[in-house]
Amino acid sequence: KIQGVPFMGDKAAIFEPSVAKLYDFKLLSEEYNGEECYVFKAIPKKGKEGDVVYDELTTWFRKSDYAIVARDYSLSYKAAVYDFNVRMKVRTTQAHGKLLPSRIDYDGNWHIFTQKRERVKFSTVLSY
Repeated sequence: KIQGVPFMGDKAAIFEPSVAKLYDFKLLSEEYNGEECYVFKAIPKKGKEGDVVYDELTTWFRKSDYAIVARDYSLSYKAAVYDFNVRMKVRTTQAHGKLLPSRIDYDGNWHIFTQKRERVKFSTVLSY
């Protein structure tokens, strides 16, 4: 749940029963960067695309220890006073005994009716 964002309610809480019923959830198996992974996907059910925040959520879990090796997000929402459309890709690495982000790609825009639209696109590589 996201606190402090008006008019969105609990739409970001995709595992709550009232929101989960708007999504199809899939669990797949595939290789990602040479590692065997489980892939979890959440996508809106047909006809429910305008009722949800996550347009797609995909997570790759390494099979050997269930660590998250990558996650792709696509979120959008329109309310009376604001809208946003954001895509993010996050890749992880093991460093200092922890699983940490190693690369983040962000492409998004936000608009609040009293402000100019903000557009941001960046990629960052993190090293530890």
